[in-house]
Amino acid sequence: MPQPAWALDRALPSANWRDDDAFFAIMPPAEDAVAYGGSFPQLSQLTPDLRFYRLVRVFNTPLRSLHTREAGRAGHAYWGGAHPELDGEGRWAHLWFFKDQNDGDNVVIEYSFAGRLILRAEKKSPAALETFYSAICQRLAISTPTHAHIPLGR
Repeated sequence: MPQPAWALDRALPSANWRDDDAFFAIMPPAEDAVAYGGSFPQLSQLTPDLRFYRLVRVFNTPLRSLHTREAGRAGHAYWGGAHPELDGEGRWAHLWFFKDQNDGDNVVIEYSFAGRLILRAEKKSPAALETFYSAICQRLAISTPTHAHIPLGR
């Protein structure tokens, strides 16, 4: 269940999982660009990555979209004061916040400023994060991703 966005002065959970190979292997078809531009014209201009569009379709509109300027003014608190990685083009990070109903853990899905997918949680083991990340990537890779129940696991 989505939760309200965290306050900008609260660090995101430090336990995280990222698998760039799995995320960048997802190659949405060109038709997604037309649908993305038609459904979310402003968002598609800010973040044109079609993998991001698939995230939006699965998890709904991000609960917090954050510009590098806003992150800087907040002292990069979400990232523990460290300057987040940038890719030169990306100026927006998009975050979804969830409470895992199985164990009460706070889970954050981050589409980073560098265009990477990062999964964060306060209590989950690395194995549980890896399993959940894999489930997200599998869901994003199907031809017509829709809102779906993706088990968070323990």
